[in-house]
Amino acid sequence: MNRIALIALGLVLLAVVGLGGVALQRQGERIDELEATVGELQALTAAAAARRDVDDATRLEEIEAQLGFDAPDWPAENFAERITQLEWDLALICGYLHRTGAEVLC
Repeated sequence: MNRIALIALGLVLLAVVGLGGVALQRQGERIDELEATVGELQALTAAAAARRDVDDATRLEEIEAQLGFDAPDWPAENFAERITQLEWDLALICGYLHRTGAEVLC
């Protein structure tokens, strides 16, 4: 009887250790996935920060390229005003297209 009880106890202990190992492996995989996601988010944050640091001239060129304008050379002091005007124009265009039911992504 003692021998059967010891064998049963040994099998139960082996099962518990095996299940614990599987649980630890799955948690390790989840941690790896989370670390990869955090790395991607940090890369996106760095890209957004780099984009935020773009000077007005580059930003103006990007906006005018989106609108399809060939931008003339503007004096440096008018960049902020011109960017604001182009963003407003784009917002009006997008608002009109959405109001008329056009399928666009603005």
